[in-house]
Amino acid sequence: QSEMVRHGLARVAGTADNRIGLPELLAVERQARRYHRGLWADASETPIAAADAAHRAGSFALVTGIVAGFVKSSDGVVLYFGADQHHGFVLTIATDVVKLCRAAGLDPASLQGKALLTRGYVDGTRRPTIAITFPEQIELLRAARQKKAGQKKAAPKSLPGPP
Repeated sequence: QSEMVRHGLARVAGTADNRIGLPELLAVERQARRYHRGLWADASETPIAAADAAHRAGSFALVTGIVAGFVKSSDGVVLYFGADQHHGFVLTIATDVVKLCRAAGLDPASLQGKALLTRGYVDGTRRPTIAITFPEQIELLRAARQKKAGQKKAAPKSLPGPP
């Protein structure tokens, strides 16, 4: 598996009950994406912005964006990426998966304002949605990559002038 992923011949996939080795495979896949190996050389496989997720409805996609907010319900948590919770791309996380995420050190409620890369099947039935079924589907992006995902860079502070 690792060699196929390393050469870009396969994507990493997992399930809630089969997560052994996923972090390592995801790191290998990250390298394959970085160097545009195999399927990652195809522009249609590159990560897309949350605002464009509807274009990938009905297929697997890697989606990047900054979490605008979240809504808790008895069914779980919804992370939304648009201006409000009713429009645009969302991640749905069922209650049992929220528990899995927290056990893995990822609290969905703490992701507001954070840049993410997420993976999965984009359901476009009502609006572009990825159902999170295991924590490794969500990757926090580093500060340098947050700008790429849509966060504006803060203006540099000016140095004080002479007295």
